[in-house]
Amino acid sequence: MNEKTLNLKLNDVYLKYHPNGKVIPGGIMDDGKYNLSNRKTMMLMKEVNDKSEKYNWSLPGLLASIYKKECTYYRMWKNVSRWSICVENPDVSFEDINESSLYEGLKLFATTNLKKSGGVGESNYNEILEHAISNKDEWMEEVEILDPMIVICAGTFDIVKDIMETDGLIKTCKSGARYYIYKDRIYLDFVHPAYQVSDKLMFAYFKETFRSLISSEEIKKLINLS
Repeated sequence: MNEKTLNLKLNDVYLKYHPNGKVIPGGIMDDGKYNLSNRKTMMLMKEVNDKSEKYNWSLPGLLASIYKKECTYYRMWKNVSRWSICVENPDVSFEDINESSLYEGLKLFATTNLKKSGGVGESNYNEILEHAISNKDEWMEEVEILDPMIVICAGTFDIVKDIMETDGLIKTCKSGARYYIYKDRIYLDFVHPAYQVSDKLMFAYFKETFRSLISSEEIKKLINLS
């Protein structure tokens, strides 16, 4: 019998916590590419922008539709693609990442949200916190199944660190970004990929942050850098 794909394993988790089916699943677009990734990247975000709450779609399905050019490739996903490519190759420049690379980058990362139901464009902090607390076991199981080397907490770092009770582990890298290591996994504080600043500027800051992270001997061992 073939081993279950990561998304099927995640579906078992969603069924356990949401037997009514009211969940927007996270996951990955491509098992092969993700599993072959040198340094698996996971986005841990707040909530999806879906006021209709029809629960008839998933984040991996959305990424697949973008890849097949069946729907709009929004800038937030382009930014996530760039950051994931940078994790794989810290020397890459913004200009090096062409349109073809942006599409292939969709295969390199996992993504999920703390709030599993649909939301609006602007998140309410207290509401997200409440969902993150009640969904703690669920999103931590997602992390364990997807097994990323780095979890990019896109606007969720303060919520996640407090729930995981990791205050004594918090460090600051040379770029000024905060992070901590938990179970040999890096949790990085970073802006949401739809943040209203230029994509090139965000990429430059991400690249500086990641390169400063990997200058640490402790982190070099975690992410396969000699």
